Amino acid sequence: MKSKYPFFYNKESIELITEFEKGVSGKIKSRSSYLNNLENVDLKFENNEIILDYKKINKKTKKRIKWDDNRVFHNISLITPNYNLFIEKFYSWGWFTGFTSFIYSKGFKKDSKNYFKFIIPLKKEVTFRFQLEEFSFESDLKKWSRVASSIVSENEKFFLLQDNIQTKIKKKHYLIIESNKKQSYLEFIDKVFALRVAFGYITGNFIGGKAFVFYYNNKERKKFNGFICMSLRKDMKGFYQPINSNPYAWLYSKERKKVEAIRKEKNLRTLTKEEFSKLYSVCLKNDKFLSILLLMIETGRNSLLISPITYFTALEQLSNIIFIEKPTIPISDTKDADKLKNELLNIVDKFEKDNLEKDYDLSPIRKRIQNINQKTNNDKLISCFKKLDVELLKEDLKVIKSRNILMHGNFPSYRKKKNRSIKDKDLDLYYTSIRIYTLINILILKYIGYDNYVINFSKIYEKDTEYILKEDFYRRV
Repeated sequence: MKSKYPFFYNKESIELITEFEKGVSGKIKSRSSYLNNLENVDLKFENNEIILDYKKINKKTKKRIKWDDNRVFHNISLITPNYNLFIEKFYSWGWFTGFTSFIYSKGFKKDSKNYFKFIIPLKKEVTFRFQLEEFSFESDLKKWSRVASSIVSENEKFFLLQDNIQTKIKKKHYLIIESNKKQSYLEFIDKVFALRVAFGYITGNFIGGKAFVFYYNNKERKKFNGFICMSLRKDMKGFYQPINSNPYAWLYSKERKKVEAIRKEKNLRTLTKEEFSKLYSVCLKNDKFLSILLLMIETGRNSLLISPITYFTALEQLSNIIFIEKPTIPISDTKDADKLKNELLNIVDKFEKDNLEKDYDLSPIRKRIQNINQKTNNDKLISCFKKLDVELLKEDLKVIKSRNILMHGNFPSYRKKKNRSIKDKDLDLYYTSIRIYTLINILILKYIGYDNYVINFSKIYEKDTEYILKEDFYRRV
């Protein structure tokens, strides 16, 4: 009977992953006499690196193996009972072990066109039902599940789903990304990275560690022809996320009646498939946009006491994308602008002459006058909100205007409090961080066409920042 849901063949690939995670052994073939014909070499994973361990065999060999620190070996192979594995670069870090970040089975070519399945073994189960539109699927491991989302971009469909397998010890979970398009490995892996970044930003959980990539000559991706194993950058789990359609997720400590009222209104929603597709597409086509999302993810792991400058950097980069055209200047007529500039400089010259004995250094003032017809950085940041018809609140403007204060190594002050303690300054930095984080989320999501609500962390954590606000817990994009 044909399934009424999309069906995925994950069992064969996941079983191979579990086999490799238990550890496999084989014999090394290499042009180097140090490595060639070493037997019982164990392949295993440590801190997500792919390790070859030959301690056992080295103790039994008659000839001592000589190792140099950080030695690099090229084009070696590990022959196991089931697979011939190849390593292009292998690094020694001691006498008996070495590591690589990329290993593949016989027959793999980066420029050959295939269908691909990308799998990351998860440390724990993930969920994204409150951030992304889901769909139901079946697999040869699972009868039914809704932990899946998809995107469509330029006639290519990507599926992102979680599947699992029950081992003797526990249930193991895997994040799977696959495409219905035949393409080269290099094309596919670039797209996967863009998708991982988009997913990491919207969920607050960038998943890394290690990955297995399986390639197929059939569109159903049923029986793989070969595979690749690679190291990835570490997981990055942030403190926050831009959206969540479940009000209890962030408002659990608030007054229950208010939270229940928000839930009953049913105004909060996830990203639609179309919006998530747009987020992915912009990441893929615009490296600067992708780097902004990565910066947001990385900064979200840091203490919000030290992250305001990083968020302002992200905001400035984003403004360059949104406000592509040359910004308007206060005085459009060049002759009028020059006239004003010269008149002001004449005033400064006269002032300097009248106060010659006081030896004032007026060069900074002259420099400012030379740039008097240019918009300030703050003006540029505010302009990108206007460009997308985002209404800025009075509190938003206060924080945006603190940008120059931070960039010059000072602490912003919003309470007009004298003799601030270290705690007061920390709370102002904390408030700045979550305010700017929320504003950046509004811009990013507005840019991709999202028109729902983002989480207003300035309001949610008002008791923590001691900055009480007359605002809602969510802000409309």
